[in-house]
Amino acid sequence: MKTLKLLTASTLCMGMALITVSGTFVLISGGDAVAGNGNSGGNGGGNAGGNAGGNGGGNAGGNAGGNAGGNAGGNAGGNAGGNGHGAIARELRNLNAMCANANAFANADPSSNIGIIAAYYTAQSSTVDAQAALADAMADLDAANEPYPTLSITEISALLAAETDPVVIESLQLQLAYAQAVVVLETGMEAEAEALNAATRGRELSEEALAIFQEGCQK
Repeated sequence: MKTLKLLTASTLCMGMALITVSGTFVLISGGDAVAGNGNSGGNGGGNAGGNAGGNGGGNAGGNAGGNAGGNAGGNAGGNAGGNGHGAIARELRNLNAMCANANAFANADPSSNIGIIAAYYTAQSSTVDAQAALADAMADLDAANEPYPTLSITEISALLAAETDPVVIESLQLQLAYAQAVVVLETGMEAEAEALNAATRGRELSEEALAIFQEGCQK
């Protein structure tokens, strides 16, 4: 709007100047007046067109430059912001399939990439459950003021089978539950490690990438 106002004022001033010149020519002679009118129209039109074209070109150039600068800045900012996550995505490689939809996981072939990733999450979930079970067994021993057993499941089971004292039986049962929970957790952790190795195809992930994979997209 400012450009239009300036252009109108300039054109009006130019027109007034041309009218004065044209009037002078008229005073000199009719022929000169015609010539003057021609020059007035030509110069006025030319100058007005030139100014309008110059202003239009300048504005267009300015806008184009501004847009180009803005786009370049936006692209640079976007790329800079995305580089961190991009590096993790490149490290995860095939594990990026963890973000496939739930239906893909439910129907995945066990031997496929998604199927192997799903197997890891199943093993991981089992480990979490085993940890909770062990925590419960430890809490029961603590509540009963019982020591943590050092005997194996087989040894505790043998003692329990031969015991007749209800108090001792209860103590042995708590110890057996603890020993069993420990074995289940150890087995689960081994299974999770094997599933992780299969999912990563033997690659060792950085702590950040591993944390992102363990968190997953389907949780």
